[in-house]
Amino acid sequence: MNYLTEMNAFYDWLMYNSLPTGVIALWHALMAINNKTSWADEFTVANIVLQGMTGLSRQGLDRARNTLIQKELIQYKKGTSNQAGKYKFLCFECKIIGTRTVLKKDKGNLDSKIIGTEHDTKRAQDDTQSGHSSCTLTKLNVNETKLNKDDDVVENPFKFYSQNIGPLLPMVSELILQYQKDLPDELIIQAMKIAVLNNVRKPRYIENTWINWIKDGVKNIDDYHRHEAERTAKNVSTGNQKPVEPKKRQYTKNEVEAAAGYIRKALNQFISEGNMSLDEIKQFINSDRFDYEPELKERALANLRNEGIAV
Repeated sequence: MNYLTEMNAFYDWLMYNSLPTGVIALWHALMAINNKTSWADEFTVANIVLQGMTGLSRQGLDRARNTLIQKELIQYKKGTSNQAGKYKFLCFECKIIGTRTVLKKDKGNLDSKIIGTEHDTKRAQDDTQSGHSSCTLTKLNVNETKLNKDDDVVENPFKFYSQNIGPLLPMVSELILQYQKDLPDELIIQAMKIAVLNNVRKPRYIENTWINWIKDGVKNIDDYHRHEAERTAKNVSTGNQKPVEPKKRQYTKNEVEAAAGYIRKALNQFISEGNMSLDEIKQFINSDRFDYEPELKERALANLRNEGIAV
């Protein structure tokens, strides 16, 4: 079984067969686990693991699993009281997608044929009987022409998210589906790539990017590049403006007390080495040994003065 092939086939299938987001999340979770087993014909996985990967409740997991079984996407054997159930994927073998089915030609190339007329149906049946059926379904070419290898292929946003951001939970799937109404997949994925580059792998961060693009009229990848160029130019043009003062760090009581404790301990050890004058103590306090920020150091010394220590 090929991961990418099955993933593309699944979303081709979804174009004509709607599923709740929880069922989609369960399919992805099972596919990921089967991949880790090197595509074992059957594999076991505990309910609690699937619940953690999908965010489904136990009842929600049972309903989602039953839906996958009814749609003939998986087979399931219930386990005993001490064993997890067994799953088996039913690969997309000559599955009908809308009015199309995928058949394998002599040289191993996949081709989609329109099924709808008596002639076409008979041709498909003849091909299948002659042993030219395919065991997997690849992405359909709607125009009946093959894509060149150099053509741009838009990645799948659900697959990209699960591979680069995190688990594809139902709420995340719903979020992606919602913004697919306003933005193309390449922009949906571009926002995820930005989140990865900035190391902020959070759905809310990605959603804010989508919201800003919709507000700014960014409708495709060309609009995005123009938008970024304009934003960069604007930042350069305003570079001579007075910089905003950084917000002053606020130190906690625990931080101040920890600094004071360290200085007190070091100072006691220094004084114990002999009779030290006040000037020598001040020089010791101001040495590089106490490399704190000025404000933190001053507050720590103030604590020591309140304790009666001459610093």
